[in-house]
Amino acid sequence: DINASAAIDGTKLTGLTEIDKWILTVNKTDSSLISANLERAGSTFGLVTLKGTGMTESSGVFTFPSTGYWMVTANCLFKAKDGDNLGVFIEVTDDNSNWETQLVNTWQANRSGTSSLATTGSSVSEIIKVENVSLDKVRFSLTSVASESLLQGDTAYENTTFVFTRLGAL
Repeated sequence: DINASAAIDGTKLTGLTEIDKWILTVNKTDSSLISANLERAGSTFGLVTLKGTGMTESSGVFTFPSTGYWMVTANCLFKAKDGDNLGVFIEVTDDNSNWETQLVNTWQANRSGTSSLATTGSSVSEIIKVENVSLDKVRFSLTSVASESLLQGDTAYENTTFVFTRLGAL
């Protein structure tokens, strides 16, 4: 027998000490690191999208505020030209230098046979064990972008977001 009131009881979420959400603020149209035009979600409208200390970001590299097990999610809105495949990768380093560039990814393809753009959303998540906040970092990259294709960003809407949730201690 499932107790529905216990399933939505907010006191059951006491273990979540860190939640942070960032957005891409402008469209990205080239295959490269997502290293600019990032801001904490809610900055424009004053919405609360942060619990805890929050992530820090510099040139697209995100630093964790504490050790633990973290779920990192990229929610992407793609516009793909016919014949194009766009991909977003979650990349990690455990030495602040060497990046695992194809850890996990999400893709959008357009095979319509017309010159139109296909718009679709896609998400990818990974659980990352953060043992040292000075060395363990994460970043995102966009690949395989043809002319007219893009990863959609906007300050008025949360088209592409990056969510960081600390699941628990080591």
